[in-house]
Amino acid sequence: MNYFVFIHETVQCCVAEFEEAKAWVATELTFNKNVDVNLFESTIRILGGLLSAYSLTGDTLFLDKAVSQHACIMQTFRPHNKEMMHANFNYP
Repeated sequence: MNYFVFIHETVQCCVAEFEEAKAWVATELTFNKNVDVNLFESTIRILGGLLSAYSLTGDTLFLDKAVSQHACIMQTFRPHNKEMMHANFNYP
């Protein structure tokens, strides 16, 4: 019985933390900042995290944010240039 209470409390804590993180993504996560970011790191951490959250929850908030992030990442690929991508890029 004690294990059930521990597991239940842990899950409740995780749910509360997830809801807090989701609210932050909805209200604070924006890609309209003039900052340089690393292509690899932003792809695996931001884009990957958003797509993982969408895959686990089905909440389109995460998919919409991932699409916005993808649009920023795509500016690093320059088909008219011999140089395919840059290590760092600037959010528009």
